Amino acid sequence: MNSKLDANRQTSSPMAAAMANLEAAFGAEHPEYRRAEHQREIERGDTRLWTYWEWVVHQMEAAGISPDTAIVGTKQVLATDPLAIPRDIHKRLFARYIANLTLADAKEIFEAIEGCWHEQLNGNKGSQLKAQDREVQAVSAAVDHMLTHDLGAIDGILAAAAKPSAPVVGR
Repeated sequence: MNSKLDANRQTSSPMAAAMANLEAAFGAEHPEYRRAEHQREIERGDTRLWTYWEWVVHQMEAAGISPDTAIVGTKQVLATDPLAIPRDIHKRLFARYIANLTLADAKEIFEAIEGCWHEQLNGNKGSQLKAQDREVQAVSAAVDHMLTHDLGAIDGILAAAAKPSAPVVGR
């Protein structure tokens, strides 16, 4: 566990075990429950769970997901590992996303990235998190603006990548 507070907890409790297992499986951050969102909830007073992994466990349980099931599912879905997807698939996905960006979406993304750079120079962790959130929101909005057939084409590219016959780069 990362913090001294977490290290001092008894690992025999079910909550402590779930927290330790999630951290061991996902590392620094769960891909669906971001630290920035946890921090935002703390700042707004929407949670009293100060420990990130405890908050993740509660979020998962509220969504009807058991932490153990999530860990097993993660181990089974190795295709989400970028190294498991062939480089040509990465190139096709990236090209498809870029080709379908509107100028307004591209501008939002680039402004958000620039904001992240400025906040990194600033050194204020809180404003860095806000800038990162803006970047994620800009990219999410751009994907939401894509047409259904564009998203279908991207799904097709990913489906081709899931076939076991595809050559794997870097392995």
